[in-house]
Amino acid sequence: MKLRILVLTVIAMFFIVSCKHRAVYQGDPIVTDLEVHDPLDFYQLKEKYKGKILIVNYFASWCPPCRAEAPDLLRVYNDYKDKNFIIVGYSIDTNKNAAMNFINNFGLEFPTFLASELLQDEMRVRKVPETFIYDKEGILIEMVPGIVSEKYLKVFAEMGSNP
Repeated sequence: MKLRILVLTVIAMFFIVSCKHRAVYQGDPIVTDLEVHDPLDFYQLKEKYKGKILIVNYFASWCPPCRAEAPDLLRVYNDYKDKNFIIVGYSIDTNKNAAMNFINNFGLEFPTFLASELLQDEMRVRKVPETFIYDKEGILIEMVPGIVSEKYLKVFAEMGSNP
């Protein structure tokens, strides 16, 4: 009996020590599922957000530059979401749980979906992060391969604020 308690204690200590501390968003709601979007879903989404500047960001949970830009995307979204401006995220992860963990860990509050392979092909997404910027009419005005900065995003967010 004492041996069993000792073994369980050692195992518990191993798990406690081996867990890495990481900042986790504590807000609500926590993402528990993600909808998969194909090209038709994307075009419907674009139509839904006509009249707003639309930023579409493709990312992956395993991508270090995606992790680097996530806080900037969230800050700009929170600062401008009520000003004819919207950010939509598309994860290219094949593992839905990894994508949900990424969203929850960074506290991403903007609409986020899984991009089907068909959508990735349609949009010609080859590397992440990659960001597409659409004007208020839904016309693509900019495509940014790589990290997009908070300062750069704010230029387009301000366009949404102007009538």
